[in-house]
Amino acid sequence: MTELITFACPSCAAVLRAPYDSAGKSATCNKCSKSFIVPAQLDFGDDPAPKPARQPARADGKPTGKTAENPQQSVNDFFATRAKTPPKPMPSPLVPLLMKGAVGAALLAGAALLWYGLSGGDEKPPAREESATTTSTPAPTASGLPPLPSTASTTVAPIAVLAPATTQIPAATAAPVALAAPPLPAPDAPAAPVASAVKKSLADLVDELSPSVVVISTDHGSTGAGFLAFEAGMVVTNHHVVRGGKSFTVEFIRAAKGGERQQVNAIVVAVDHDHDLALLATSNPWNSKPLSFCEDADVRAGAEVFAIGNPGMGATILSHTVSNGIISNTERTVGKQRYLQTNAAINPGNSGGPLMASDGRVVGVVTAKATRQENIGFAVPSSLVKALYAGRAGAFKVDGDFSAWESSIPLAALRDNKDSIPVGGTATSMVHDVERNQLVVLVPARNKVLIIDLKERKVTKELFTGTEPTDVQLVAGKPTAWVASSTAKNFTSINLTTLAIEKTITLKHSPLAFTLARDVIWFMDETGRACLVRYTGKDESESLLSIRSLAYNGSRNNILMGDKTSWLFEIDGDKMYTQIIRYRSLIDSVADFKQNARAAGQNAAQQRYDQLMAEAKSIETAINKSIKVYNQPAGTQIDFATSQQSLFVDAAHRRIYFNRCAMDAKDPGKIIGVFKNPEHSLKDNAKLGELFTKYPYYNQILAVSPDGGVAASGTHLYNTEDFTVIDELPVLTTAVVFAPDMRTIYFADPVNGRIASMPYREEGWKPPAATTPPGK
Repeated sequence: MTELITFACPSCAAVLRAPYDSAGKSATCNKCSKSFIVPAQLDFGDDPAPKPARQPARADGKPTGKTAENPQQSVNDFFATRAKTPPKPMPSPLVPLLMKGAVGAALLAGAALLWYGLSGGDEKPPAREESATTTSTPAPTASGLPPLPSTASTTVAPIAVLAPATTQIPAATAAPVALAAPPLPAPDAPAAPVASAVKKSLADLVDELSPSVVVISTDHGSTGAGFLAFEAGMVVTNHHVVRGGKSFTVEFIRAAKGGERQQVNAIVVAVDHDHDLALLATSNPWNSKPLSFCEDADVRAGAEVFAIGNPGMGATILSHTVSNGIISNTERTVGKQRYLQTNAAINPGNSGGPLMASDGRVVGVVTAKATRQENIGFAVPSSLVKALYAGRAGAFKVDGDFSAWESSIPLAALRDNKDSIPVGGTATSMVHDVERNQLVVLVPARNKVLIIDLKERKVTKELFTGTEPTDVQLVAGKPTAWVASSTAKNFTSINLTTLAIEKTITLKHSPLAFTLARDVIWFMDETGRACLVRYTGKDESESLLSIRSLAYNGSRNNILMGDKTSWLFEIDGDKMYTQIIRYRSLIDSVADFKQNARAAGQNAAQQRYDQLMAEAKSIETAINKSIKVYNQPAGTQIDFATSQQSLFVDAAHRRIYFNRCAMDAKDPGKIIGVFKNPEHSLKDNAKLGELFTKYPYYNQILAVSPDGGVAASGTHLYNTEDFTVIDELPVLTTAVVFAPDMRTIYFADPVNGRIASMPYREEGWKPPAATTPPGK
């Protein structure tokens, strides 16, 4: 009796039988009339056969037509070569498998045989997804077998079966087969995702994929994660991981070999700063496999995911830390960017690492986490990563030195921004006249005060108030601005309605910074002494106080000053004014008496001199007693070496901002928090170096939003509740103001000589219905 084999039709799954010796020969299905090759039978136990690997695609989505063994060889040429060279012998003879009713297993076994024959039995096949096919059913020929489909008009189904390796197919019966076959695995081929029929454990996936996850370090000390993708030496990470760096190292780790590590240098070759992505090129010392990607459409809310990253714990990098969870939302929009939201644990150091599906494919690049909530992390979708790779030689290419290229991008964007306003130089100070919606801007290099109409976005008036204007302040409740000019030694008032100069006060001292208290102007001169003068120009006096900043606390008519030797001190403006004027009068009297002492008797002269000095001494004692000194709180390790410090009072929200510290307005000795001082990505820009040597306080808090929720230094925006960084300003600046709309900030662009603006909140943002003011 002829021995029969049982198998399923690969087209309609009908159960068919044929003689054993027909394996590898062409046949026609009795049910659907489609032709196929009779599969050989192997016993793989309960292991389902994997799907053949998908042919790699070009950036434009079209197949490359190359195999992993020979990149220059097309798929059809590859199989033509294979037809001439007999496959390697199988390690054991074929055994018939009787499958009464087991239709699917026979087909899977045949598909597995295809890979086994091509690889010689040494390699495990990578998983792939089947390509969709559309074919018409050909009419049978006279011999009863349908003609083979033409490769010119038909997309061939991806699963096919070859004859067993030990069977030679006669030329007369072996029909040629056109296949879109999987390439052989190569060292730089993407790490294969697990076939959907064989689900690996998370531990197995981590063992398999973690060698492709790397630690990225920069010359300025920051670290993050990255992973191999696309090519053997191509590393994907976040732009913010490498931002501001000049040199980079990539560390490979092999946990299976006792944590063996090797560092190699890398360069940044492409950046998509809008989506916080970067590509690095490096060597691949251990030939680790690039990871493969999921399609965005395949990612669903609720799907299991896991992340591999390198969070830090102090000075220790916890490399290859694994966390898992699910996709919480696939369309989460933050700002203008779409993210995948996940509840997998995300921590600093995870940035740039892969977020992977349960089959091992990358669904996105871990980028950020919510600052005040747990289990809310975000990843950039894989489609944007693939777009970056496709445009790595075009729109996203980094030309030349990364540091120079990175510096040019925001500066060029600011220069080309049509909404920015040219001022012809570096603006060092400005205020917002809200009632008339205009800015009053100082440009010392031009010795000009500029009035900018924000509705028309242009300079409407240029005024000369004196050489080297240094500071400008608005008079509360009046259409008046005062400007201090250092070299000219004067104060000038400007009518903000008529835009005309109303008054000029000539001084004996050079004013740097000043504050307005009722009808008195308090100012700091070039030596750091606290001085005062009336709005009328009378009673200019210098005090005994040595300071580095000053601000008016209108709620008590008190003046806050930064002390040269301690932290802060506070004075009663009215009382101190009286004492300083009286002291100055006594000093003048002493000087006059010394000049005329010869005309008086010796005893009388000495008595009068002693009387004047005793009175002066008592005033000094009274002044010292009236000063309330606040000592520097513990833990505020701030550099106060510069001669001038930023200091202002946010009375509406009961805050005092001094340098990078926030204090309670009722008790300046009670510190609420300290803002960090991260380095700006343009800190080494040659065009900015000289300017910020001259203005060393650019990294201090310069302004706060009208609602008190956001603070700005000359480099960054901060959350005033937790003192974390919200954003980096596009350029280092010495002048910042917030608009009353609570979403726009104006800042000086010293490189392009402009006033620029940017949103710091989304359009339509509204404060919470009931908020607790900061510092309460």
